[in-house]
Amino acid sequence: MTKLIKPVRRETEGFWIKRPLIIQIEAPNIIRIREKGRRRWFDTTVERVFKGAVRDWIEMQQAERKKARKRPGIRNNETFPETYSR
Repeated sequence: MTKLIKPVRRETEGFWIKRPLIIQIEAPNIIRIREKGRRRWFDTTVERVFKGAVRDWIEMQQAERKKARKRPGIRNNETFPETYSR
């Protein structure tokens, strides 16, 4: 992997409120983000971005597990499958 010596700037293909984002990675571990056509940069570190991504992944996994744990019943507006006989 090549070490980051000079800033690298890229434009995203997706949109954030009708504008693409400009992402700039700088040495040693700074990430700068702005909307295209605007001058205001928002700075953060690689560690904070990584922690946020891990936190989002954990929340998504917990939501999937919670959804899988739901049992069919009156409160969930579902009927009992054939395997449950009353």
